Amino acid sequence: MRFLPSYSPIGLDLDGRWLRLAQTVRVNGRERLLAVACVERLGTGPIDARDAVFLANLIDWHGLRPAPLVVGLPRTAAVSAPIELPPVAGGAPAAQIARLELARSARCEPEEIDTAFWPVPAPARSGEGSHVIAVGARRKEVGGMLDALDAAGLRVAALDTREWGLVRGGGAWMQGAGLHCLIEVGWEATTLVLAIAGTIVFTRVMELSGLARLFEVVNQRRGVPGATMDALLDRPESPASVRVWEQCAPTLRDFCDALLPEVRRSLAYVGQRHPGVELSATLLCGSGATLPGLAGAVSAACGVACRLVSPADVIPMPDGCARAAVSPGLVCALGLSMHRAAMAARSSAA
Repeated sequence: MRFLPSYSPIGLDLDGRWLRLAQTVRVNGRERLLAVACVERLGTGPIDARDAVFLANLIDWHGLRPAPLVVGLPRTAAVSAPIELPPVAGGAPAAQIARLELARSARCEPEEIDTAFWPVPAPARSGEGSHVIAVGARRKEVGGMLDALDAAGLRVAALDTREWGLVRGGGAWMQGAGLHCLIEVGWEATTLVLAIAGTIVFTRVMELSGLARLFEVVNQRRGVPGATMDALLDRPESPASVRVWEQCAPTLRDFCDALLPEVRRSLAYVGQRHPGVELSATLLCGSGATLPGLAGAVSAACGVACRLVSPADVIPMPDGCARAAVSPGLVCALGLSMHRAAMAARSSAA
């Protein structure tokens, strides 16, 4: 018996410079990638009406089926913090406390953010309270984006954190026992996500370690324009790329030297809070994942072989999007498209 295809929501990742889209389809009980897209934005800053119209056209041009969007929260609109809540048996309003504590951490009024939270394993030597990571969306920043999308005829089914998109997009390598580390080198920043048994326990955004900053420094020191750097990242192993990378080697070493100590400190912090949980996997994704020498440097810093991951490593794909699906910059968009399935699985388990 054959069943009609079931299409996922469209995952929308906003990484400052690019619009990234991904959608999956389930046919006869098997999930596969339907289509992906990565296109440079028309401008910068928050999504506006022009971006929204452009996005609506992209959905038609790149073979995605009409479906609601799951939007990854832009960094400027997202806040997060680890919080210890009072024991549930005490009858404390957990959601209200989480919102108040998150607002205090973000230095804003509670009415300015919408919040959610998830439980995390209790750290060593913790009290009787429950430990969670709370996340919030700043209403002012999100409201303008949602209005623009709605005016362009695009319906938003959910807002999600980019970090959860990255974990889902990392596939089986971010699940299972042990500590799992994912590093996304994006345009605006590098994002670090640490998860235990598929649950995010720590996140960090390093804004000085994004590609935008690296491109700026390479241009200042070596006179290499941004367009050339884009081409180098797309085909890093071509002879022409190798020659330019050799010229930029000192700058790339500086980039790694600034990034990797932050990764090691984060791993040490989580190791102290969760002793006995060993690092079992390290993943590298994002537009800058193909920087020469980066994967090897991450492996040396973490003591675990670093794997470069893209949608093509995580989910079967049709021949039509094979070229685009090998981009490690699309991992978050893929994970956002899996939001509905992940929520359904969580509800079934509860």
